[in-house]
Amino acid sequence: MKNLKRILSLVLVSVMILSLSACIHKKNEIAVKIGDEKFTSAYYMCSLIYAYTEAKQKVQESDDLTEDEQNGNAEIDYFSKKIDKKDFETWVEDRAIEVIKTNAAYRILCKENKLELTEEQKNQIENGVYQNWDYYGASEYFTTNGVGKDTYKEYLTDSYYSELYFKHLYDKEGEKAVKTEDVNKEITDNYIIADIIEIAYADEATDEDKAKDKQTLETYASQIRSGKKTFAEIYKTHNEVKDEETTTEEDADALKPVNEYARILGAEETDFAADEYETYKKYEFDVPTVTEKSDSKGVALVIKRDISKDAYFMDYLDIYARHTLKDEEFENTISDYCKELKADISKYAVSQFKVKKLTDSETAA
Repeated sequence: MKNLKRILSLVLVSVMILSLSACIHKKNEIAVKIGDEKFTSAYYMCSLIYAYTEAKQKVQESDDLTEDEQNGNAEIDYFSKKIDKKDFETWVEDRAIEVIKTNAAYRILCKENKLELTEEQKNQIENGVYQNWDYYGASEYFTTNGVGKDTYKEYLTDSYYSELYFKHLYDKEGEKAVKTEDVNKEITDNYIIADIIEIAYADEATDEDKAKDKQTLETYASQIRSGKKTFAEIYKTHNEVKDEETTTEEDADALKPVNEYARILGAEETDFAADEYETYKKYEFDVPTVTEKSDSKGVALVIKRDISKDAYFMDYLDIYARHTLKDEEFENTISDYCKELKADISKYAVSQFKVKKLTDSETAA
């Protein structure tokens, strides 16, 4: 009898050990396979984080909020909401897989077309990781939720594959290149450049103080109109800008703006949308104008320049215009391609991650 009890005890211990070992998730275990592309459980979590952030944004912009939630008198109960007729948690989980499928599509299409990231792009990725992870504090949020720096970098890299394939299709030499005249029209219709000097009113500024600020800019404008000084000279003095002492060979060969201190202002829904765009767009070219800021918190000296005559800014905004013209078509192309992709999901690997267990943070935004 004693031997029987001993045997049963050993069996129970063995079962417990096997059960515990089955619950241990290995580092870099594969959660999703799409063709030859493999995505780790940490990558799945990264996608889940972004899907969660996107879902919250959708809820905040929806009409499905209580009066108290709308007024800020109560925290939004996200998990009680629906998105596209799906429960909040289900939508996030489904969206995470959609994101992974989309990123897999970018990888596959880039490989098929032998597209590789340039050294400049690789440096941009490194800088992006440093800025977001080390400088802006994304590390705290992502590591808390099980995502390490290498996975974060992998996720960021995939966004560059997206841009790589977009350019393959729609850039100047792309398979579906957008006509140059259409790109130029998009730029000149929706963007302006202007030389601008602004003075913000002090918090306790009196009408007399504001008049002095305006007079300072009127004096600048008068000096420019008379030819006594250039805008660049006044800008450097006003902002205490020192001339660069060294110029590399690469800098010497780079395209330079005609108006070196000009600022880009874009129409609504562009990447450079500016409140003053509609007002400044009406100004004549090269005429110094002193005007109060749209928020009434300061005054500005503005000289609108002809963007069509500044090759630097036309070149700089080229890709933004192409995206505006072709983003919808591109997204539909990728969406259709993704429909043909099959995602092999390891339920065991993804089951460890629950949307409700995500540690919330403003960093995710």
